[in-house]
Amino acid sequence: MDLEWERVVRRIHGSATKAAVYVTGGASQGVSWLLCVPGASSTVLEVVVPYSRGSLVQLLGQEPTQYCSADTALSLAKAAYQRAAALTAFGTPVGARSRWQEEQLVGQALLQGRQQTPLTQLQQQQQQQQQAAAGAAAPVQLDVNGLDSIHQQDVHDEVCSAVTPAPDPLQELLAGRVRCVEFSEGARVYLPGSFNPLHEGHTAMLAAAVQMAGTGAEGCFELTVQNADKGQLSLEDVQARVAQFVAAGLPLLVTSATLLVDKARLLPGSTFVLGWDTAVRIVMPKYYGNSEVGMQLVFRDIQHADCSFLVAGRVDDKGDGSFKGLADIKLPSEVADLFAGIPEERFRSDVSSTALRAAGKGL
Repeated sequence: MDLEWERVVRRIHGSATKAAVYVTGGASQGVSWLLCVPGASSTVLEVVVPYSRGSLVQLLGQEPTQYCSADTALSLAKAAYQRAAALTAFGTPVGARSRWQEEQLVGQALLQGRQQTPLTQLQQQQQQQQQAAAGAAAPVQLDVNGLDSIHQQDVHDEVCSAVTPAPDPLQELLAGRVRCVEFSEGARVYLPGSFNPLHEGHTAMLAAAVQMAGTGAEGCFELTVQNADKGQLSLEDVQARVAQFVAAGLPLLVTSATLLVDKARLLPGSTFVLGWDTAVRIVMPKYYGNSEVGMQLVFRDIQHADCSFLVAGRVDDKGDGSFKGLADIKLPSEVADLFAGIPEERFRSDVSSTALRAAGKGL
């Protein structure tokens, strides 16, 4: 490998970005360049070479209008980006952005093209020989010695880059084409909610949970677009709720994960912060088809995903009006180890989104 190219590959391996590499045709040579330089394991997630027609069609999900084209290369770049996102943890840089963000995503297509000047000279010779063969009615051997007079520098590669905005990621989420939209750099402590509206109680609760989670923990809010009782939010509703976090500079993950077990599968190894009232509901068998066994199976999946819960206390405004915490919840012994409480002295906020909406302060 040329020393200059080796330096380029070393810089690629030295970056924090990981990539799924999809190449075909002449560009396949680039795979060996990437893999022969030490450090490839820290950069390359996967290499796919859809060389045959059937392989490329299956990868793209449709037959391209033209196989060797900028549009096809761009489709490959998009497929590679989505594959890289699926193979990495949240917050890991892939491509030009960190997973799916609100900002426009960049897909870069690298095309390798050969200039036509040398081929034109060969074609002219070919035509002359064919005409001579037709006149003499005799077989003719094609003379390609003329290529020797073409200097090597006349034949070179051109690399073309195309930059295109990705579809609106929130629309992609609502359409079910992506699992989540991330407005953060990755986290392990998530506070799920509807955030209509976002208020200081939410931020204080997450801060207390992150503190309890220990050194190195990062917090993030999680908004689901699909409510188990009220159905899917509209795009306008999602945008309004997201805007609160963007304006405040707060981390947010928008998902279509309705149930806690769905969130656990999407975000393995995470801690979810729940209010007392939510924690009470999720250990009621009636939410699992009145089946104790069904509830235990769900919590087993959550446990296998290495997830747990931190429960924040709150005033029981539908009961006796007292402050309730984890100690006031009757947890089944099979799931008790998944729960820990946030002490009242670390967090208490009596403000609620319901009261704010009743006061006309909702979105």
